[in-house]
Amino acid sequence: MESLTRARARLRAYPRLLAACSTEGAAYARCVALKEGEAGKGECEKEFVVFRRCVQDAAKRLGTRY
Repeated sequence: MESLTRARARLRAYPRLLAACSTEGAAYARCVALKEGEAGKGECEKEFVVFRRCVQDAAKRLGTRY
């Protein structure tokens, strides 16, 4: 059950991680939205990589895993 407790703690950190990367997340969402649901693999990769890196860095700062 310890693994379940740790997983729940990581999930509780997600809102803070996403809030810390709202600009990057918005840029990624904008790219996907402009494709009107037809975004193919790799079309918004640049924005996604920036967003993912931001979330990973925020997780490190907050002391949680990504």
